[in-house]
Amino acid sequence: MKKCAGCQHENQDTNAFCSNCGAPLDNAVEPESPKPAGKSFSKARIIAVVAAIVFLAIVIKAIAVSANPAMRLLKGLDRLGKMDAFTVTSTLSVNYKGDDDDLKLINQAGASLKTAVNLDKMLAEVTGTLSYDKKTVAEITAGLGEKEVYFALPKLYDKTFTYRLDKQVRAYISEIQVLLKYLREADVQYDRGKYAKAIAEVLDDDIKGSPGKVMLTLDGDRLLDIFAEIFEVAADDEVLMKSLRKNAKNAIEKILKDKHEFELLFDEEDLEYVLEYLQDDDDFEIAYMYIVREMKDSFRYLSRSFKYYADDIPELDVTIDFGLLSSNIRGISIAMEIGDSGETVVLSLDSEISRKASIGKINTKNTVDIEDLMDDPAELEDIAETVLKNLAKNIKSNKKLVNAIDDLTGMDVDDLMDLLMDEIF
Repeated sequence: MKKCAGCQHENQDTNAFCSNCGAPLDNAVEPESPKPAGKSFSKARIIAVVAAIVFLAIVIKAIAVSANPAMRLLKGLDRLGKMDAFTVTSTLSVNYKGDDDDLKLINQAGASLKTAVNLDKMLAEVTGTLSYDKKTVAEITAGLGEKEVYFALPKLYDKTFTYRLDKQVRAYISEIQVLLKYLREADVQYDRGKYAKAIAEVLDDDIKGSPGKVMLTLDGDRLLDIFAEIFEVAADDEVLMKSLRKNAKNAIEKILKDKHEFELLFDEEDLEYVLEYLQDDDDFEIAYMYIVREMKDSFRYLSRSFKYYADDIPELDVTIDFGLLSSNIRGISIAMEIGDSGETVVLSLDSEISRKASIGKINTKNTVDIEDLMDDPAELEDIAETVLKNLAKNIKSNKKLVNAIDDLTGMDVDDLMDLLMDEIF
């Protein structure tokens, strides 16, 4: 059909003039033909398809890493050993199941330990906490600073106790710090698959994997057997032997080139002697094989002795948390059950691992010098009295703990503190 440009009347395709107004149809407007229906993908549909593909990839990888838990365990331990800084926070809990009312009181007790280490700066700090009914009763912090060791008793005493390191000790720490720097630059290679196979054969059904976790059931003799098997594999691992030799040789050569003056750990002559030994393939191989075989035989002997003398020690259920796809160990949980079906105690140790060192700072204006304190027995006794007084205050604020002490000892808190003071002095 032709549409007249003037009056918009539709005419037959054969008309030269509009049948309505008579105008020529040379400038006729062709009517729009409908567009064929086509498929259109909305943005939401595209996003859904991409998300499904990503989810499928995650599932496939999770299944793959779960299929070889021993390999994942080795990768995690390998990365754990290469951390320059870390914080491990561990919590111990007790769960008694039985008819003894006194033993039931321990279910409310708890302890935690936070260990932070920075190898680059050679700093470390450990904080231990005792609690009852999830309330802190006492806490102690000890650490290694740049120039001192220290410990503190938060909530029990308001000052930090410090001991200044002498020049020689600081020199030892400085040399260890430099040595660790070179050692951390090493890249030791080994045939990981062989070691994973050896671990899997020792544990058999007692090692399992799931998305994000590796579960182990261990006792003393199997743990020793694992180490024995590892050294058995190491005896035939040429990749490891060559890698150890190469890395040791490179580290010593670099130390000598950088002219670091080690005086306490070793001297330049010691390093040159070891370097000469490393440069001889045969000498190094003989020494390597001797050490590996001695270690293997030692662990075999220990395993047999353990089976004979300590076979009744309970098994440990170990769960290692990696996260869904990561090879970094994020946490380790260990549980041990003691007793029989009628009366059991389950000890649980849950640890979280962070790749940062959470180390506090000392208020240098509020410290007590330990050397000076040892020369002043009267001040030492005053401090002890203050600590025990504050400890008694913390205990009294915890009604369940007060009742537990009374049930277990038949003493009130003040009498118990007096007894402790008499024992100390």
